[in-house]
Amino acid sequence: MARQEYQKEYKQRNRIRLNEYARKRNKENPEISREARRRYKERYPERIRASMLIRAWVNRMQIIETLGGCCAQCGYKEHLDGLEIDHVVPLHQIAGKRTFGSLGVLSWKTLESRLVGCQLLCGTCHNIKTRQEIRNRAALTTALAVQNTSL
Repeated sequence: MARQEYQKEYKQRNRIRLNEYARKRNKENPEISREARRRYKERYPERIRASMLIRAWVNRMQIIETLGGCCAQCGYKEHLDGLEIDHVVPLHQIAGKRTFGSLGVLSWKTLESRLVGCQLLCGTCHNIKTRQEIRNRAALTTALAVQNTSL
């Protein structure tokens, strides 16, 4: 037990130096680094899942804080789980743009760049806005079809 405690203390004391050494080693031998990451993912899937859940929660809280912490339309802020991220310009109109994906995978830097053109809405307001967009898109499609058939 004394050896394990010593190793733990050594790692804590020399964390910066050990991290620099690992970065240098990974940069020089990227294939070894990839193989080590693959083995780690296979060996500890529960740790990977737990860290993703934690990151997803932290990222979600940062997004909510960045976007104002309440619904942009009605001001709802009772339960944070009731708030949703909405793209002001619908995704189908943004060619080649990726959405948020899993909040647990993306870094905050990536997420922050994708927040441009987004707003925070409560579930009810988000549902109403989405239904109106679908209805408007259907009406536009129908009008274009009628116009094309009359030509």
